[in-house]
Amino acid sequence: MAQRPLVAQAGDAMSFTVPVAPAAPLMHQASLQSMIDTFMITIPSTAANSVWLGFNAGVIVGNGIELLAGTTVVFKIDNLTRQLYELQSLEERINTALCGIAVTPREMIPYVVWDMSQVYVVASAPVGISFAIFKAVYI
Repeated sequence: MAQRPLVAQAGDAMSFTVPVAPAAPLMHQASLQSMIDTFMITIPSTAANSVWLGFNAGVIVGNGIELLAGTTVVFKIDNLTRQLYELQSLEERINTALCGIAVTPREMIPYVVWDMSQVYVVASAPVGISFAIFKAVYI
């Protein structure tokens, strides 16, 4: 049995002070091309209030996802389509070998990632948080 190759998980951890208003993007410099499929946010137990998370600039205290003090929340996209990508490539090669012509797939299987430039947080008073991002490694 052949040994599978090892791939390092790319990640980055940062601190951020959540503002009162207007809501600010969690990571304005990251986009779809950053290939982030998981991110975590930690609100320290010493925080005086919750943080609210939303996916547009309209998030305010009281709407969105409430992240409580003393918690770490994980947002993960589970792309179980990796095997489908592998099968699609294999089917293309088999069809090319049998038919003698290359076949372009009619439908590309998407890989879903977070657009971190669209993740906003806001709090009723400034709160220091920690967050980590993890890049997809199979693309």
